[in-house]
Amino acid sequence: MKTFSFLLVAAAAAFTATMMTTAVARADVEFAWCGFLSISGGAQSCTFNTIDQCRAYVAGSGFCERNPRASAMAQMPKRVR
Repeated sequence: MKTFSFLLVAAAAAFTATMMTTAVARADVEFAWCGFLSISGGAQSCTFNTIDQCRAYVAGSGFCERNPRASAMAQMPKRVR
């Protein structure tokens, strides 16, 4: 029974560490524009710095909007590593 408890705690610790490192990596970059495709079942991509890049992505089959997370991230202080 002690072995099972140890394995459960070890698995939980590994999962937590993985989630923490993934969240930090994703939070570092937030682009200004998101493109939404209407023909691909609502596919979304928030990887554009300019409205022109976004418009080229949607190419008449969707729409572009400002990424609300990008503006929130711009107001936050930068992390020092």
